[in-house]
Amino acid sequence: MKHRQRSIGRMRNKFAFLALGCIQIEDAMNRLKHWLSELHDILMASPKLHLRILPFQNNIKKLSPNEDDSLLFVAIARRRDHPSYPIRRIEDDLFRHAHPFDRMNTELLFIDDGDFEGCIIDRRNIIHFLEQGKVDHVVADTERMARIFAEEYDDLGHNITASVGVLPCCGLSMSHPEYHDLVFRSPSDCQKPSTLRGLLLQEPQHTLEERLNFSIKLASAVLVIHSLGIVHKDIRPDSIVLIQPTMEQSPVQKLGEPFLLSFSQSRFQSTRTVPLKQTIRAGRSKVWVTLYRHPRHLATRAHLPYETRDDIFSLGVCLLEIAVWKSLFAWNTEFETLECDTSVLDFSDDKYYRGELAGCSSSSRILPYHRRRDLLRFAKEKIPITLGSAFKDIVVDCLTFGEETSTIANMTEKQKDNVAFLQNQSVNFVQNILTKLRNLNLR
Repeated sequence: MKHRQRSIGRMRNKFAFLALGCIQIEDAMNRLKHWLSELHDILMASPKLHLRILPFQNNIKKLSPNEDDSLLFVAIARRRDHPSYPIRRIEDDLFRHAHPFDRMNTELLFIDDGDFEGCIIDRRNIIHFLEQGKVDHVVADTERMARIFAEEYDDLGHNITASVGVLPCCGLSMSHPEYHDLVFRSPSDCQKPSTLRGLLLQEPQHTLEERLNFSIKLASAVLVIHSLGIVHKDIRPDSIVLIQPTMEQSPVQKLGEPFLLSFSQSRFQSTRTVPLKQTIRAGRSKVWVTLYRHPRHLATRAHLPYETRDDIFSLGVCLLEIAVWKSLFAWNTEFETLECDTSVLDFSDDKYYRGELAGCSSSSRILPYHRRRDLLRFAKEKIPITLGSAFKDIVVDCLTFGEETSTIANMTEKQKDNVAFLQNQSVNFVQNILTKLRNLNLR
């Protein structure tokens, strides 16, 4: 905190120089942009720093999904992050009209009738927490998520939680012994929500500009949850919900707004819960899940804690699919499951175990890194054709984040005096790639 106070103090002195006319206007504009960016980094990366006065309080609905919007939401969410903030409890019998979101996703439920019509149930399985005697941890995390994502309205009746990549939470149910339900409200004047996976499999063509804007919004959602101290642990196209306008509102098919859901395994950084390896052993070892996991978790028997950098790896795989606009997995109607789409990229077990890893005693530990190697090759070959080399570099950086070969290693050295950066590398890294995405020129 002392370092942050010194940083803010330095900015205050610089503003004083500006007020006294000691800095030329042109130079002052450049410095002002840098100072505001520095202040934004400090606010986003500091979990204990709150805004006393919320900017644009009466014009929240008019804000575009930019960094001001994200900062505002994070400030409001942190204000709610207190045990005294009320939580709406919902009875299970109100969910009798709920059904699986789609045939590929049984973790998200959609309510199509009743008081919560149009809402989405996000189910958090707690069986493994019960087995470890850590149910108090998951209860605390579930309630905390319900608070910080709680729907809230300003004086004009505008919902102030629905434009930053996370849907507003209208309540929770914790009455079932094996799971908790978070209930998220989707806009009433839009089409029925779908997942990014479903849209990728339909293969509707979307402009490069739409894909770029979609990527910016998705990265912004990751920035928000990481700024709030949440490790998602399951970012993939199946956990990204799209909200699209009705045909009356937009006759042309639009890509829609992305929202992160599937908080089934999510936790706060301060919480230590079920190790990822145990979760995988419990039945989530399908390749269409593990491909989005950082290979370090799959290449060892050790129970490594899941970190925000692992979410960034997952984001990188999603950005790759958005760039080429193809799902890496196809739906098998006979077995009703996802499987590798070898027409896009073959990373099936057979390819490796019958090929380069045949007879290798440590093949199970090497395989995850071979898959990532092929993802990197695919990204370097295919992405420049669609969204260009700059977007390709962003994806590669996400897939190698936190390693010596990544740009982030050099950035850490260059910004070693930036306290906010050292406090939360992932927040600063996502901010960095957001800047690059916003500066991309597709012409």
